[in-house]
Formats: sequence, structure tokens, C-alpha cells
Amino acid sequence: MKKYILGSFAILTIILSSCSSNTATPKIDFVGNKKALESSIKALVDVNKKMNDEEVKFVQNKSNETPEYEKQFTIFAELLNQLKSGIDEGDSVSNDYLNYINPEMKHMFKDVYLEANKLWLTLQEEQLNKIKNNVNGFMKLSDSINLDELKKKLIVAGGDSLTSKQIDDTLMNSKLKNWIGSEIETSKKIDSLMTVWWNFVKLHQDILNDNEFLLGKRQSDNRSYWKIILYLGIGDFVVTIIYSLLVVLTMFLSMVIIKGTGKLGLGSAGTFIIMIPKILISISLQVYFWVLWASFCAFTVFYFIDAPQVTHNWIYYATGFIAVSAPMSYLSSKEQEIENSQNKRIRIRKYAGAYILISIAAYLVFCFYPKLMDYKFISFVNDWLSSI
Repeated sequence: MKKYILGSFAILTIILSSCSSNTATPKIDFVGNKKALESSIKALVDVNKKMNDEEVKFVQNKSNETPEYEKQFTIFAELLNQLKSGIDEGDSVSNDYLNYINPEMKHMFKDVYLEANKLWLTLQEEQLNKIKNNVNGFMKLSDSINLDELKKKLIVAGGDSLTSKQIDDTLMNSKLKNWIGSEIETSKKIDSLMTVWWNFVKLHQDILNDNEFLLGKRQSDNRSYWKIILYLGIGDFVVTIIYSLLVVLTMFLSMVIIKGTGKLGLGSAGTFIIMIPKILISISLQVYFWVLWASFCAFTVFYFIDAPQVTHNWIYYATGFIAVSAPMSYLSSKEQEIENSQNKRIRIRKYAGAYILISIAAYLVFCFYPKLMDYKFISFVNDWLSSI
């Protein structure tokens, strides 16, 4: 039965691994796509900053002169054209190139970042047309607000905690909210999308700043699916040996304590009291050991997933999930084979199951919250292994 299970697993592994990387590398214009990507992002960042600055000037315009507003309309129209050009240039970047950079890059850049800018463009066009069609109404709204009086009220309400810029921004937002009304929800959606995009950029800053990689000069990557199996397989073997030695050491310490308390004539009660700290320390060390192993598995999975040819992340996550529980499962099965007592077998399964659950839980936590692996008491193993 075991042979059939192992054979099925081997066949399944081969099928999945054959799907885990691209069989044919698409022809990509690395130079053109890199230029378009960087130019689009720079243009969109610059034009958004300019639009925000002009919007502040526009809202706080107190000239009461229609020509002054018309001049600002012209400026806004030019900025909107620049925004459109930046979006069009971003749309021209090929999906293959974005997938080459990162499996999530296409979604993040086109479906999140460009989508946010498209919403922003639509919103600005609607606001501009609304104000353009009713300049007098907007001028009256501006006149009806006593900026100096409102500033004084804000300062009293906020004390020294409000800066001059925060006050101006608050006033501007207050007037804009009165003017755009229902469009506030669109603004919130834009802010949310922008936050997702810039968090992604921050997380993958090393790759996005790597010119050689972006130009396709380092396309070949030896991080294949077979290598993660090899890495985790070696890790399983080493961890099994280390944990076995840890258990032997724990048993040896128990024997020393029992023998020492016997010589001192402390009896079973005294032995039990002395054994309590040893048991607690032993359990804590074993839990810590399996948490470190789970962090190694998660770290290895993330390392291989970052390879540009990877298209099916879930295979790597599943492989790490199997690897993290393999050492304890193996040790538990071997220990049960040499035990004749059914009660002892059940007890072994319980202890092994507890540690397997701990390692699996830790692995899942690290997968969902990888920043936890940055803490020194966890990261030192991965840092050391990365340096050798």
C-alpha cells in the first residue's frame, strides 16, 4: 500500500512540477518595456503631484475674476492630457514583461495602479466640467467661506497639534467635500488602490531597482521546483537527526536527575519537583525548534517563489506544507513500530500530533505574515544559511 502511495505522490509531483514553470520563454522587448514602465510611473507620479498643487491653488483662488479661473482650466486640461499619456504608456507595457518581473506585477500595475489613475482621471474630468459649467456658483462658494475665521476655529479646536499645512488641507478638503459630494467614495477607492500598489512596490523594491534584471540580462534562474524539493529534503533529513539528538540529550538529563535525587534520598515527590523545570524547558525548546523549522520552510518557499519563471505559487506552498510536517511524522511512525504497547503508541501519536500542529501552525503564520521572520530570535538561522 505504501508503495502505491509513494508512486502516486511521485507521479503527481512530476505533473505539478511540469506546470510550475514556463515551457517557452516569450519574446520580450526588455529595453522598450522597461522604458515604458519607468516613464509611465514617473509621469503619473509627477502629474498627480502637480494636479494636487494646482487643485489647492484653484480652490483657494479669491480673485473673483473669471479669466483667472479660465487660466487654471487650461492648466488642468494640460495636466489631464499628461495623465492620459502616462496611463496609455502604462497600458503599452506587455503582460509578458510584467509577468517576467513578478507573477503579481501585471495585476498590481495594470489592475491596481493604472486603474486607480483611470478613476482619478475620470473624477478630475467630472469635477472640472462641473466647475467649468458653473464658475459663478463655485466663486460664490469660495466667497462664502471666511478662511481666516475658519483657521482660528481649527487652531482653537486642535491646539498646537495642527500645523499650518494641515489647516490648509483641512479647509481645502472641506470645500471639496461640499462641492463634489458623492464623488468622495471614488476618492476613497483611489486611495485604497494606491496604498496597495505602493505597499507592493516597497515589498519588491530590490527587483524593481535591479536594472540588469529589468533589462533581461539575468533571465536564467536556477531556482527550479526540483531544487526546492532537494533543499527541503536535505532539511528534513538534518532536522530529523538534530531532533533525535535533542531527544536523546533530554532523556540523558532525565536519567541524571533521577539518579541524583535517588542518591540524595529525595524520593519520588522530590524527583518530580526537580523534574518540573526540566520538563518545561524541554517542551519550550522543542516548540522553539519546530517554529525555527517552520520559518526555514516558509523562507525557502518565498525564496523559490521569487524566481521569475514561477507561475504556480500554490505548488511551492503545498510542498513546504508537506515538508514542515515530514520529520515529526517520520519519527513518530518509527517510534510506534518498536512499541508493543497500544497505550504507548497512542501517547506517541498524541505528542507527535501536538508538535506537528505547532509546526504547521507556525508555517501558515509565517506564510501569511512573512515579516515575523525578520525578528532576530527567528531570522538568525535563515540569515546564517543565506550567508553560506
